[in-house]
Amino acid sequence: MELTIKILSYALVGSGEGTGVLNNDCIYDSLGIPYIPARRIKGILKEMCYEVCDILGINKQIVLNIFGESGFKRAKINIQNLYINDYGQIKKEIKYLRQKMQYFKLLTKNKLKSYYTTIRQQIAIDVNGIALSKSLRTYRVLKPGLQFKTNFSTKKLTEYEIALLFLACINFRRFGTLRNIGFGKIECVLNTNIKLQNAIKMVKDFENIDKKIPTRNKQFIPNLSGHKKSMYYVIKTLNPIILSSNRGNSNTIISQKIIPSSTIKGLLANLYIQISGLNNISIQDNEHFYHIFLKNALNFNPAYPFESNKIFFPPPAFIQEEKGNTRNNIYNLFLDNVDEETIPLNEFINVDNNNILTYSPDSIQFFHTAINRHADKSNEPEIFYYEALKRDQQFKGTIYGDEGYLDEFKKFFGDKFIAWIGKSKSAQYGKVEVLFGNIEDVNENNYVGDEEFIITAISPIILYNNYGFPESSISLLTQYLETKYNIKIKEVKGFATKNYVEHYVNVWYSKSPRDVAFGEGSSFLIKLDSSIDEDINNILNKMEIEGLGREKENGFGKIKINWITRKSYQKQRLELKEDIKTTIPILKTKPLIWFLLKTQIIDAFRNAGYKQVIMKRDSGLTIPNSLIGRLNGILNKSNDENSLNSFILKMDEKTAQKTLKNALLWNDLLNFKKIYYKVYNNIDFSENIAIANELSFSLDDYIFEYLKVYWVTFFRYMRLENKKKGI
Repeated sequence: MELTIKILSYALVGSGEGTGVLNNDCIYDSLGIPYIPARRIKGILKEMCYEVCDILGINKQIVLNIFGESGFKRAKINIQNLYINDYGQIKKEIKYLRQKMQYFKLLTKNKLKSYYTTIRQQIAIDVNGIALSKSLRTYRVLKPGLQFKTNFSTKKLTEYEIALLFLACINFRRFGTLRNIGFGKIECVLNTNIKLQNAIKMVKDFENIDKKIPTRNKQFIPNLSGHKKSMYYVIKTLNPIILSSNRGNSNTIISQKIIPSSTIKGLLANLYIQISGLNNISIQDNEHFYHIFLKNALNFNPAYPFESNKIFFPPPAFIQEEKGNTRNNIYNLFLDNVDEETIPLNEFINVDNNNILTYSPDSIQFFHTAINRHADKSNEPEIFYYEALKRDQQFKGTIYGDEGYLDEFKKFFGDKFIAWIGKSKSAQYGKVEVLFGNIEDVNENNYVGDEEFIITAISPIILYNNYGFPESSISLLTQYLETKYNIKIKEVKGFATKNYVEHYVNVWYSKSPRDVAFGEGSSFLIKLDSSIDEDINNILNKMEIEGLGREKENGFGKIKINWITRKSYQKQRLELKEDIKTTIPILKTKPLIWFLLKTQIIDAFRNAGYKQVIMKRDSGLTIPNSLIGRLNGILNKSNDENSLNSFILKMDEKTAQKTLKNALLWNDLLNFKKIYYKVYNNIDFSENIAIANELSFSLDDYIFEYLKVYWVTFFRYMRLENKKKGI
């Protein structure tokens, strides 16, 4: 269902940050195109629903049904950010055009902002009507006339809930900062066939008649083969996603840079329940759900950053670079005694022979405020921050298990589907595309004959000691390998980091106890009493597939064996190149480009008018304010050069003519185009002309408008010069 917001007055969708002289700026994307964050719209729609319930005198439970209840009930709707009309096409065209030098200079972020926004100022006055000192505030605001749109699914909503949203949109008339003093007037439209009176009646009838949404009832019927294989999956972020880590503080959430196994496992479990048409109580009796998600018949591995067809894993702690390194040399501290001071790598890596390629997924920060609906203002203590993974990034992982389960997964869920993961996924965040890939045999490595091997953790390893408590020590790891796998160990060396692991347990509505674990990148060189035989080789391959320690089914304990074995490597950073088509038809950006072209030319004539004032001032020439006022009136009344000449020639007073002639302005005012060509010849308009010709724009049709700006600027600054002189 489509939701449209039309801006009817200047509106400030504040970013909460000032830039330069601005006290508050709007929110933009990376190109400079404004958008409206979905969380703000969701919050206001929820308030509007409460207001409608108050007006109609009905139970507010229907609002909680739609928007969820923190910690207890999931929201039924997922609202995405609102973007301008044709946003996708405009973004493609701008990126394509910016490859050309003349457009690169024209389509800068600040110039794009000027098309969609303008600057407004306000000042506070005291009881005597006098401006208060230091009270000037400057804001960048959206221009009236802009339209923003988004789509959200209503499959989970009843017709009564849709009717309430329809009424809430009608009630939604202002938003944004300063909305109580004239800013932020809007029209909000929900694209539905419901009529106003019918909507009111349906909402009033909600408590008496609550029809349930029809559910799907698809059967999961795997053909189990007994052969275990792996299937990769790729997750592409369509919105920023927030995957909480144990870093940050009470009002800051820092996102993980990988997608944990528990996230993909929980996502598929919830989808299984929805598609099969079962509820949370009966699902535990479903045989295949029980084996897959509760008895862990399938092993879900985390999804790691996936870019340029390469998977990037956490760097091993024993692979380090020289501090202040300019040569990009990387050392293996298990094999090399380095004299220089070294530091661990801080990005994900992909190893290719003698090269280590580094990459880290991009993140972006957002801030939000919690609203006290009774006070209708932000509660200062409830400002909170999200760090989220940016949109249009990919992560790749694997699922390991019976071939029959994997094959049925693709049939049951589909090869590709849209889903939501992470925090705050009901608005603005969490939308992803999930792709299931090929089902393949698992490649096994041959370690036979070696007397040592290196284990590197690519997810936290959780080990419990004899007392049942989590512990991260090399001695416990040695004991674990010897007792669990019967490996005779001679010596263990390690570069280990400590991490803390906790989960959110849905049925508890809270987090689990925190366990200490070996962190990602922890590495151990394990020397054996004897060389590796076939039995130990099989154990090592099994460890690499299934993992080590506790909670392997939830993606913990994932390792790589003998991943990095060379003495030294060369470091290279992955350089991303945006894939832009060779040619794209320019359809939606023409008005924007024309506005920017005209603005550049008008700015040039405005500057020329100011420079002319400086020249007149230096020559000692002045024009009386009364004459300046008359000339400004003539310019305002003139529609073209002929009407201007007609008004000028009617100024038959000898004093006015003499003053203008003495100031060398009489002929310039009568011969308008003389000034045009004078400015034109002094400024390089070649790039503007080239763009105008390419897009079939005619710059000459606006000569009078350019010159009018020139003269208005000239007379304005002449008046200011007179003021300085006390005239």
